Amino acid sequence: MQFWTQAGLAVKRHPKKSVTLAGIIFVISAVFILQGIVSATVNTVTNAATERIAPGFTVTSTAGDFQEEAAQQLLDYDRLTGHNFVLHTAAEAEQLGFVSVTGASDVSKLPTFAEEDAQIDEASLQKLQGSQSIIMPELIAEQLGIKAGDKLTLGKDSSEVELEVAGVYKQDISGSKNPDVSVYASLETAQKLAGKTAVSSATYLTKAEDVDHAIKFAKEHAAQGLEVASNTGGAADLLGSVSGFATLLLRLLRVILVSGGLILAFVLAFFVRSRIHEIGILLTIGFSKLRIFAQVATELIMLTVPAFIVALIASEIAGHFLSAQILQSATDGQISAVPLGALSTSAIAAFGGIIAIVLAALLIAIFPILRLPPKRILAKMS
Repeated sequence: MQFWTQAGLAVKRHPKKSVTLAGIIFVISAVFILQGIVSATVNTVTNAATERIAPGFTVTSTAGDFQEEAAQQLLDYDRLTGHNFVLHTAAEAEQLGFVSVTGASDVSKLPTFAEEDAQIDEASLQKLQGSQSIIMPELIAEQLGIKAGDKLTLGKDSSEVELEVAGVYKQDISGSKNPDVSVYASLETAQKLAGKTAVSSATYLTKAEDVDHAIKFAKEHAAQGLEVASNTGGAADLLGSVSGFATLLLRLLRVILVSGGLILAFVLAFFVRSRIHEIGILLTIGFSKLRIFAQVATELIMLTVPAFIVALIASEIAGHFLSAQILQSATDGQISAVPLGALSTSAIAAFGGIIAIVLAALLIAIFPILRLPPKRILAKMS
C-alpha cells in the first residue's frame, strides 16, 4: 500500500509535469488506437470482397458478343466447379417500352441476385430456366398491372417473341428518379430474342488454389480475340485503392507515433533529472535502483490509464466516422461498421503497446542516472 501511496503522492506533487506527460501519452494512445481501427477496417473490406467473389475466371471479347461454341470449348477444363454464360441484349415491349434483357445459363449466379441486391423466389427461377419466360422488377409490374403468368411480346428489329412472366424480383430502386427496366431470362430465351447463339461473357468457377492454372489453360485454349481475366480483378482494383489510402494514413500515424515516443523519452529525461535530489535521498535511505525504477514506472502507469481511457473514447468516435466513410465507399453501404471483436482486439493491443512505449521511454530516460554508482548520483546533487 505504501508503494502505491508514494507513487500517487509523487504524481500530485508535480501537477504541471504530470499533466504534460498525460497529454503526450494521450496523443500516443489515440494514434495507436486509430492505427488499429484503420487496419481492422482494411481487413473487413478485404474479407467482404473475397467472400463475395467466387474464385475463377471470366472470358469476354474485344468485339463484344462472341459465339457460345467458343465458350463451350473451355468447359473441357477438368477442374471447373461451375460456369455461367451471359448474354446482354435489348428489346421493346408495348407495355414496358425499351428494356434491357439479360439472359444467363444460371440467373441466380448473376451479381444482382448472388449479392442479394435483388431477391427472387426459387419457383420463379426454376420456371425461368425451364420455359420461354422472363422475370421483371416488382415495382414496374405493379405499376403496369402485370402479374406472374401474363404474356408479354418483346420485339427486336423485325422479330417478335412472346414470353410468359415467370415472376417478379424485388429490388430497391426508390432512390432513382428514372430506374432502368431490366428483365432477366434464360440464356436460350435471350439468344432467341437476339437472333444469335452468342454470349457477352462466360464466367468459370474453380477452387481458389486452381485459379492460376485455370487461367493459364484458358489463355492457351481460348479462341482468337477472347480475353481472359480473373474474377477477382474488379475486387483487386477496389482493394488496391482502399489499401493505398490506408497505407498513406498508417504511415502518417506511425510517424506521429514514433515522434510521440521520442518526445516522451525527451520529456521524461528532464522529468527524471529534476528529481535527481529525490532519487539520491531514496538511495541514501536504502532504496534499490530497481525499487526506484518501479516507483517511477508506477507513477507513469497511473497517468497512462486515464489518458488511455480518454484517448480510447476519442479515437473510437473519430475512428467510427473514418471507417464508416471507407466502408461506405468500398462496400456500397452493405457493411456499416467494423466487427466489435476486431475493435476490442485492436484496443487491447494498443494498451499493451502504450505500456511498452511508456516503459521503454522511461528506461531510456532513467538509465543514464541509475547506471551511475550511488556516490556519483549524490555528487551530482551538489
